[in-house]
Amino acid sequence: MTVQSRGGLVYRVEPGSLAEYVGIMPGDLIVSVNGHVLRDEIDFRFYSAGENITLDVVKQNGKKQRFEIEKDTDDLMGISFDNPVFDSIKTCRNNCCFCFISQLPRGLRQGLYLRDDDYRLSFLFGNFISLTNLASQDWKRIDEQRLTPLRVSLHTSDPGARARLMGNPDAGRAMEYLEKFKQKGICAHIQIVLLKGVNDGDKLISTLEDLDSLGGTILSVGVVPAVYTKYREVP
Repeated sequence: MTVQSRGGLVYRVEPGSLAEYVGIMPGDLIVSVNGHVLRDEIDFRFYSAGENITLDVVKQNGKKQRFEIEKDTDDLMGISFDNPVFDSIKTCRNNCCFCFISQLPRGLRQGLYLRDDDYRLSFLFGNFISLTNLASQDWKRIDEQRLTPLRVSLHTSDPGARARLMGNPDAGRAMEYLEKFKQKGICAHIQIVLLKGVNDGDKLISTLEDLDSLGGTILSVGVVPAVYTKYREVP
């Protein structure tokens, strides 16, 4: 899939939809909604939710066109994009000792080696994120657009142990970030990849107790054993 730098490329227009009615077609590039340049599909959903919307579109022939649309708030435009992310996918900054991507053999299709760590894909598709690469503008957007729930790979609430597990000193702030979720009313599903002698036993119990203290912020906790393939040495 091709990532667009500005706006989203229309892949499909539903028959009988508002988009078809006003003349939007597959191959058109929707640049902005109500003056907001689109970064991803979430932006499109968020800014097109009102009754009066303005779409700035680049048609397939390169001509720019503006569409003024009146609709009910629950009316969908009927547009699918070729890629849910229009700028660039946020990638992983960690070096987890159990990373499944690092255990893949060579020679597979390139998309399988993408180490995504993007909160937008977490919201849209349930991908797990580490919280180690969120900038201040990301936090602001999560709050403003109510991007909840998100799915978080926690592994342990112990700051030092998490930093070592994930090969990133910034990883130790996870519980601080989950507390921030609680303050903002953002919920999370938690994943714990369990390594014998590292984050199991008393450390696991402590992690579960720390998560329990966050109350309804934590919607679920999944605990899975770490597995390794022949392409990576067991630590």
